[in-house]
Amino acid sequence: MTRLWQYEGYRRVLRIITAVWGVGFLVEAALRVVIVYNTSTGTALASSKVSPFVFAAILSAWTLACSARQKKKGERIAATSQIPGRPGHVTPDPPEGTRRLT
Repeated sequence: MTRLWQYEGYRRVLRIITAVWGVGFLVEAALRVVIVYNTSTGTALASSKVSPFVFAAILSAWTLACSARQKKKGERIAATSQIPGRPGHVTPDPPEGTRRLT
């Protein structure tokens, strides 16, 4: 996974995922405060025990869906850039210590 850090698209997706998780947990904390002030102690306690798991499950499902979508997008881009004659095709350099036959 560390080899992927060189790609800006990968870093951008991870920044988005991190931001969504951060905002999600801020919303969850705000919701818990509202519940504490507006409901009974028993209701607030019960919801406080459940809400972190609900938010984590929702955010995990979103992360998996987002990751799968970005992976497919990356694979499509990689496939189109590997077709000779298409714009963006890059001929890989030969390994170090070998020479190219022409």
